[in-house]
Amino acid sequence: MKENASLKKILVVDDDPVSRDLLEEVLKKEGYVVRLAESGEQALETLAREDFPVILSDVRMKEKTGFDLLRDIQKRPPPPSVVVLMTGFGSMEGALDALREGAFDYISKPFQIADLRSLVSRARKHVEYLRESVTTENETGKSKPPFGASLNQSLIGRSPKIVEVYRTIARASLTSSSVMIFGESGTGKALVARSIHENGSRKGKPFRKLSTREEIDQIEGDLAAVSGGTILVEEIVGLAASEQSKLLRLIERTDAERMGIRWIATSRVSQAELAKSGMVKAELLDRLNIITMEIPPLRSRIDDLPELVSAFLAKFSEKNAKRVSHLTDGAMEKLKKYTWPGNVRELERMVERAVALSVGTVLEPEDFPDLIKATPVPESEPGASLETVEKAHIQRVLEETGFNKSRASDVLGIDRATLYRKAKIYGIDLKGSVEKGNGDKAK
Repeated sequence: MKENASLKKILVVDDDPVSRDLLEEVLKKEGYVVRLAESGEQALETLAREDFPVILSDVRMKEKTGFDLLRDIQKRPPPPSVVVLMTGFGSMEGALDALREGAFDYISKPFQIADLRSLVSRARKHVEYLRESVTTENETGKSKPPFGASLNQSLIGRSPKIVEVYRTIARASLTSSSVMIFGESGTGKALVARSIHENGSRKGKPFRKLSTREEIDQIEGDLAAVSGGTILVEEIVGLAASEQSKLLRLIERTDAERMGIRWIATSRVSQAELAKSGMVKAELLDRLNIITMEIPPLRSRIDDLPELVSAFLAKFSEKNAKRVSHLTDGAMEKLKKYTWPGNVRELERMVERAVALSVGTVLEPEDFPDLIKATPVPESEPGASLETVEKAHIQRVLEETGFNKSRASDVLGIDRATLYRKAKIYGIDLKGSVEKGNGDKAK
């Protein structure tokens, strides 16, 4: 009973008095005993006098940062404590650094109270486990996984949804389990897969992609070359049943021969739809869907758009020897009002064209002619299926480009082979009509 009471103690460290008071109020309502510290130095002084199983600390503070405090706490003798880091500047680097340094978890401000409650509850249960096993193992100070510093810069944003992606990438990087990444076309699923590979123990090992039977055959013929690395199955829904069976046998073989190969698969079809449709063999899904990730579409994290635009402006200004610094407010409003069925990939292509054709240092609404012509289609309203949205988007782009396949592929941000494959899946006639229902042509 006494030990359980002690596990309800939390030290909150934050140099923002409003944030400190809010956290104290919320946590006390949950029955926790809360102490406050306004700096890392004051937190250490408090910890020298009193034991706190859970420490909730802001990252950005004067003098001693949350990471500095975390390192100091890890050097302390038993009993161990766990640290949860908070920041108003959520980023993938922050999530990776937090877990790399040994934090229990990382949460981005502003956060939902329900998320905070859940996180603190999990932290308390974890420290209880640590303290029970402290006689046989000292958890703190253990060697850390050899993370690399390389991060894909196209994974940009600070919205809660994308920060959750960073956190899952960081956690997945610490394991060797298979991963299924779900998300619409253009959301960056392959970038996420690469980030998991590059920020884990497989950094520097082979990273191979496959999406066709020919590529499955190639990898099968030279599996030794991928030993210890990662294989990414791109858009698993595009594989025929026979190809899926062959892939399943390949996965079972690599496991049986202990090749240490990690499997990651992506799907533009949602997890729920995939389970219902039977598009992927159940046995194959069972092998791949150990860790699940959902990449949010751009329209659901539109607050990240200015940061994404800024990054793309810098990238393509350098590429084209231009000095485009920013967008006018009017141009940014146009971008924010668009539904982005092509997601981040579509945004990137649109910014690249605007920069390449620009004549000044500031982009105007007129620099985005495709956006001005585009109007949100009814199917892109919330609740519409991914297939409906993507099909309508591809059809509209084809119509606007006069069914010029090369131009349409460029606007969509995909190659011609992918355009032909999607057209076949959705029943789109690349000559100018779209199938409806049981093979009927649109009039």
